Amino acid sequence: MLDVHNKNLSFWSPQPHFIGGFFFPQQLVQLAWLYRLWKSDPQRPNEKKELDQMAYSMVAKLGPMNSNSTSSILTHVVSKTFAGIGVLDLLHNGSVAFFKDQPATTTVKVVTGLGFGLASVGSDWIFGGCLVYDLVALAVGQSGSWRTLLGAYAVGSAAIVAAKNIAR
Repeated sequence: MLDVHNKNLSFWSPQPHFIGGFFFPQQLVQLAWLYRLWKSDPQRPNEKKELDQMAYSMVAKLGPMNSNSTSSILTHVVSKTFAGIGVLDLLHNGSVAFFKDQPATTTVKVVTGLGFGLASVGSDWIFGGCLVYDLVALAVGQSGSWRTLLGAYAVGSAAIVAAKNIAR
């Protein structure tokens, strides 16, 4: 996969090892979530309620996280981290498909800053953390002033996510 990645670079290409670095722990959390789902007993009222919430979150809008429920925490972490890596995947694949070997234009730089900034404002700490990770992966995968700007965006997004979650 690394050789394919290295032949298909663009302005939103992450450092490839960050992708594996994201997926490995994410898969462990997903395994814990699946194990919890499999081991839950629907005959127990508490566990039935958690199972219902987990099943509902798979087909409908994800409700607020219950920090007293391991199942709820795992459900939120699994779904939001998949969405977080999906952002990086969409950016990378989209930029390579249409702008292979092209540098970031002023428009790309502005859209990147605004997009990640607005997404950070609307994110909780899980998805917001993924956005920051995505920006770090992008920064490490680029060079020159674009790398520096992506790093600054990562710091800015981290500040937004932290401030929003501390203010809660």
